[in-house]
This record gives sequence, C-alpha cells and structure tokens, in this order.
Amino acid sequence: MLYVARHGETEWNALNKVLGRTDIPLDARGTGQARELARSVADLELDEIIASPLGRTRQTAEIISAETGAGYRTDDRLIEQEFGRFEGVDRSDRGFQEAKRKYCAGYPGTESHFEMAARVVSLLRETAGRNVLLVTHGGICRIIRNYFEEMDREDFVCFSQANCELRAYDNSVIRGSGPSVQTTDTVLMVRPAAFGFNEETAASNAFQKKGEGSGTAAAACRETDAYIALLRENGISVIAAEDTEEPRTPDAVFPNNWFSVHDDGTLVLYPMLAENRRLERDPAVLEAVRMNADVRRTVDLTRFESEGLFLEGTGSMVLDRVNRIAYACRSPRTSAAVLEYLCLRLGYRPLLFDAAGRSGAQIYHTNVMMHVGSRIAVVCTEAIRDPVQRSVVRESLRNAGKMIMEISIDQMEHFAGNMLELRSGDGEPCLVMSRTAHDSLSEDQTAVLESEMNLIVPALDCIEKYGGGSARCMLAEIF
Repeated sequence: MLYVARHGETEWNALNKVLGRTDIPLDARGTGQARELARSVADLELDEIIASPLGRTRQTAEIISAETGAGYRTDDRLIEQEFGRFEGVDRSDRGFQEAKRKYCAGYPGTESHFEMAARVVSLLRETAGRNVLLVTHGGICRIIRNYFEEMDREDFVCFSQANCELRAYDNSVIRGSGPSVQTTDTVLMVRPAAFGFNEETAASNAFQKKGEGSGTAAAACRETDAYIALLRENGISVIAAEDTEEPRTPDAVFPNNWFSVHDDGTLVLYPMLAENRRLERDPAVLEAVRMNADVRRTVDLTRFESEGLFLEGTGSMVLDRVNRIAYACRSPRTSAAVLEYLCLRLGYRPLLFDAAGRSGAQIYHTNVMMHVGSRIAVVCTEAIRDPVQRSVVRESLRNAGKMIMEISIDQMEHFAGNMLELRSGDGEPCLVMSRTAHDSLSEDQTAVLESEMNLIVPALDCIEKYGGGSARCMLAEIF
C-alpha cells in the first residue's frame, strides 16, 4: 500500500497563508500532530518513508521514523509546488483564488501542474507493490489522489488534505517499478471484416479518397495479413484480433484510436468523433488486451463524447513515453480539455500546437505528421505554420535528446510521418512505415534511419487510399 501524509502544521498554515517552498518549520501544534500520526502508522510495517526535502516534511518524517523504526529519505520529486508572487499572501486573496481556478496552469512564472504530475508519477512507479509512506505537501497530495482516483476540474481545484491527515492508496495498480520505456515488442492488430471509405470521418480526414471498388475489403484483408506476417518475420509479437461483419465498422483496422496501453499497467479508452467508430470498442478485443498486458488501472474518457469533446488515442497524440510529453495538434478530433485531463491522470506534459496540410485544413491526427522514437523524431514542422509553435516543438524535441529529421508537406502526404518504433523479441530496434512512406524519403533520410534501426516496410496502398491511415495507425502497442 501507498500511504500519503501531509506534513504537520506550521505558523503560516495556522495564519492561513499560502505556503509553497518557503522553508518554515513545524509549530508546536504541528509537532504534536506528527507524533499522533507516528502512533497511527506504527503497525503498518512500512518498508520505507520518503519525504520532501523541506524542513517541515523532514521534521514530520523524522518523528514518524523514530516511532516506527522505518528509515526515511528525502526526494526532490515530493517538494511542494511554487506559488510565485502569491507566496505568503492570505489564501483568501482574490488574485490567488483566481489563479488557483485555472486548473492546469500552475501559478504565473512557475511549474505547471503537468510538470508536477510528471515528477510525482515517476516516483509513484518506484513504490509499486511496497508499503511506503510519503510525507509531502498539499499540492502533491492533490496530484497523487488524481492519479489513483478520478477527479473532475472542480474536485481537483477544491481538494485539500489536512495537516498530518493520512490517506491510503492501492499501489498494486501500478505495474513495474523501473523508468518508463519508449518501445515494445508486442502490438495488437485487427483483421478488418468490412473495410471501406468511411463517410463519417471523411470531412476531417483529407487523406481519405473516395471511389472504392468491389474488391476493396478483400484487398484490405490481404494487406493486413501480409503486414502481420512481415512483423512476425522481424521478431515482433502480433496479437491478431478479428473484426466482425456486424456492427459495420469500416475503420476497425485502426485500433490505436480507441485504446492505448501504458507500461505502468494503465489502459485508456478514448472518445471518438464519428459515431460508427465508437462501435469498434469490441469486448473481445479488450479481453485480448487484458490477457496480454496485465492491465491494473483503466482510465475511461468515453464520457467526453456526450460533451462533444474528443481525443482519438495515439492518433491524436504522439507520446514521448520516457520524457512524459504528449505532442498533439488541435483538430475536431483532438480537444485540449480532454488532453489536459488525461495528461494530469497519467503524469504527462501536453504540448499542443496547430498544424495544417497543403490546403490549409487542420491535420486530423498528430501521428500523420510526427513520429517520436527513442533517438529520432520525424516531424513535418512545415505544417506548423506559427513560427513560435514550430520553435517550441523543435526545442522540446531537442531538449528530450532527439535527433530531428524534417520531412516536407509532400512527404507527409505520403504518410512519411506515420511511423512507429518497435523492438524485436531479442531487443533490436525496428522502425515500421508503409511502402508509400518509405519511397517518399530521400536516400540520405533512409540511410540515417537504416543506420539506427531495421526498417519494416509493408505495402498498404488500399488501406492508405480509402482509410486515410497508414502503418502506425494499424498498430496498438501492448506493454
């Protein structure tokens, strides 16, 4: 179990002042609270106590450690958020209350709640399956509760944990205790039963082409089967799920839009714009996921559909899983509100921008114009018209240690951005892209990619033409 306690009272707490990183010790009442907390946790058989490095949390942890015999250490990831110019003001201050209600932004000039969540979640992973007590601050207590329990905007803004209040969370829902990984050797694919041009998605997907013939569905099946075989030949484990004739789901071959799996054991279900795409949520597919992924926690976002808000999985987002950044271009299928909600739950930082194709229409899915791998990022920055946004995306990728390979609008329209890095069963890195994408690359670009990874190149002409998606869209990663 994970136990989370806020530190004992300080003079500023008693005076109702905003207290962030100002290092104020416990007052007499706070010391007494810490002793009471120590007595209440004496029988928990704690493996470890981890505290914020600030004095008030260290004092609280020292008292508990002396009472229980459990050792304690400090960790900077548990330090309180910064409040900037609001530090030390009365908590009823109008400016502070207005800033507090901005939900995800943090306080002017300080760390955002997303950045807080990213550091805290990285620590939570390390507590998995152990009896650990975290001694921390009110803002961190809020982030931790939001990881384990669903909180809407109002819950998040208003949540408060009292001084030396203890809360318990089941950290067995966190799978694994190491750092996040970018790639997997296992994917799920869906063999289509009724593939074809989807009228409901065409308005927002300029990559789709109308005019399919009678043999389109059969051609899509052949392409999918050949793709599955090619992946397996290259050491990738493929879970092949079967689509059904009814209900008719012409885009079932693109499962990454309705669910994603994460290496901490989280399964996310996504809200989708087209009503006939929502029918792709097949219980049999989810059962196959659960059998292969050891799912511990489910985050269900489908309720946002009733609000007209959408986020279509790892189509809408391109994830840097190691650095916990979610890149996303705005579109009718990618809502900032849902993206922010999910990033807070997962401990990611969202990087939202605008991207458009040759015609000026919004790009419907980020994974059409961008790929982020372990070492290389392939991105069509030309599609990001705003120079400030373009610079921010490039800087973020560079700061994450990625080598940036620029592709043109023409290459993007040939699905060159729609790539996915995997690893074979023996750990060799592989990069998957379609034949169309591969043929659009220059010799120099291909040489760079081949120097880093084995290239897996399926032919997907029919699926690309009528479905408007390519190699990456057909793969749901299983961790």
